[in-house]
Amino acid sequence: LCFAIETDRGVLRCELEKDDTGGIRRVRVEMGAPMLECSTVPMLGTKATSIDAPYEVHGETLHITGVSMGNPHAILFDIPEQRRAILGPLLESHELFPQRTNVEFVDVIDKTHLKVAVYERGCGWTQACGTGACATVVAAILTKRIPHEGEVDVQLPGGSVGITVMPELANVWMSGDAVPVFCGTWVGSSS
Repeated sequence: LCFAIETDRGVLRCELEKDDTGGIRRVRVEMGAPMLECSTVPMLGTKATSIDAPYEVHGETLHITGVSMGNPHAILFDIPEQRRAILGPLLESHELFPQRTNVEFVDVIDKTHLKVAVYERGCGWTQACGTGACATVVAAILTKRIPHEGEVDVQLPGGSVGITVMPELANVWMSGDAVPVFCGTWVGSSS
């Protein structure tokens, strides 16, 4: 079963996978192609792209990969836990990012598993970020921390999603379990 959703990035497809009872088990969502040019992330500076590029931030050199999935992401690998609490809010509103940015701190578990903490622009620490999970896998592939093959499990504080980056970064797909979180009855007016 497929349907399409119109977004700011265009019309994106969703595929529903049914279970044995006919209920929806998983959802696979087309997220579009990542944008890597600094001007589209957006990021300031003289670099065309930012792939594990060094930046001086308050006297510290940080290696940042900038990716847009329709919103800006700054991805950093191997940052100690205690530094994340300081760097998350600092980078989210840093002058390097004129529209602010989501900040992803990534630990590579193995070639198909990443653990991610997200400091989301305007929100702070968040339980999950779908575009952040997508941007993180793109960054891990571009920086050669994982191979570009198959689905990658991204573990976020709120749960896991599967991310598949298509060849030549042509598209990114996100999949996750469909879980009921609320049941109710809509009572509308008769007018």
